[in-house]
Amino acid sequence: MLKCKFLTKSRILDFSKLASKSDLKPITLSFPRSFPTLSTQYPSETISLRTQNLNSRCFSSISKGSSNSMSSSRFSKNILSFSNSKVKSRANYSTDEGFFSSEAGKISIIVVGSAICFGIFAYQVHMYFFGPGSVYPKPVRKLLRKAGEAYLQSGPKQNLDLALKYYLEALDLLNSEISKNENSSSPNISSELTKDSVHVTGLLARISEVYIALGDYKDASSKLFQIVNLIFSPEELADHKIIASRLITSSNIKSKKQQQIQLESVMRGIGAMNRLAEVFERLGDESNNLRVIFDNQPAVINQYYEQAQYWYSLCLDIVVNAYASSFNPNKANPNNPQLPDFSPKSLPPFLSEYMVTSLFYNSSSFFTKIGKIDYAIPLLSRSLDMLTSQEDSKNEEKSCKACVVISNLVGAYLHKSPEIASQYVDMGIEKAKKFISNPDCSTSLVSLIYANGVLQEDKSNYVESRIEFRKALDLATSIEFKQGIQASSNAISNSLLQHP
Repeated sequence: MLKCKFLTKSRILDFSKLASKSDLKPITLSFPRSFPTLSTQYPSETISLRTQNLNSRCFSSISKGSSNSMSSSRFSKNILSFSNSKVKSRANYSTDEGFFSSEAGKISIIVVGSAICFGIFAYQVHMYFFGPGSVYPKPVRKLLRKAGEAYLQSGPKQNLDLALKYYLEALDLLNSEISKNENSSSPNISSELTKDSVHVTGLLARISEVYIALGDYKDASSKLFQIVNLIFSPEELADHKIIASRLITSSNIKSKKQQQIQLESVMRGIGAMNRLAEVFERLGDESNNLRVIFDNQPAVINQYYEQAQYWYSLCLDIVVNAYASSFNPNKANPNNPQLPDFSPKSLPPFLSEYMVTSLFYNSSSFFTKIGKIDYAIPLLSRSLDMLTSQEDSKNEEKSCKACVVISNLVGAYLHKSPEIASQYVDMGIEKAKKFISNPDCSTSLVSLIYANGVLQEDKSNYVESRIEFRKALDLATSIEFKQGIQASSNAISNSLLQHP
């Protein structure tokens, strides 16, 4: 079995190309190039490692009253452009009389962590998962069929241990057949079957997902390392620009079939890197005895978080470099054509809006977890850019995902820059009110109203702050948002105790 080697080389993320149109004032940020992400998804099955409620994390950062310090590692200096184009007047949410007793206000909440944490850089992207079944030798197909019958069941019918047994047997048999074929003058299997073909890496990807479902993150990381090492050479892994160039080149192949195969291979490799980041993040959580972090201190950095940071950063490096290298100047910001916005219209065909938003948001969640708020802010801002184009203002799904992002931005800015936090509160409340029956919007609204109470309290407006906390409590109670109920109740009690 492949041993997982820890990588200690740090990276410095260059985000000079991340111009934002949603940020609200000029600000200079130093951003590390160290350690990025992307997640993975299957056609009908997505396994997310992020089970925590992200609006709950927003409550945590809102109520801390302390900012997180920057790392002392190397930085690349850059200036991120901000504009006031999206600064809105204060939303008059207090006029919605009767909402808390309405049907919309009684909707039960689903964990909102899944709102943005959808998969990206799928192992198979838009292609088949393992490839055409006819390509596999008959004995391998038989094992894959048995494994699928055990794995692709729902509820108690699913048998992960049995599925894993058959998948591993299929992988061993497949590798054995490929080895025999390589040393034979008369091949007896398809020429498409090689050790780095999508048929092998796809099977490794599935096995890693079964390990993850079983909670065996170390064996999962071993299989993910195999995928990365099969797809990328040591030279490519040492220089993200080479992988970015390969990604661009793969998308420009004239033969549609070859383009599909090559592009899928690169995407699957990047997806495996992302999954490695997520797996190491979970191992880091377990090492800290944390599943959800609501403490007043950032997570203790351990060897697993260092690994997660490395792989998150590598993925970000690849995506940002590929975007910058393939950027079409004709779609640039006319006021600053050399510094493109990350927007759906400016993305190259191999980078989807869905993919980039997920990457930025998920990696920002990790940086927030380890206390690097200043690293998370630009990523959250770019996620918001992707979700708030004018034509999408009536799109409920995008608007409510934008509200989740905004609530996290408010949490990041609350004690760092109250003015910016206040503007994001206004923007978020206005958006959330449009689709109040949507769970993501309603939980975000609780967070934003609560944040407004904190802002009022910081201004010594204690009566006004308690009014806001009470509104947040009423709404959280009506939608059964436990963290919102707890945070709002505590805020009211503390306010009455300290400022009667």
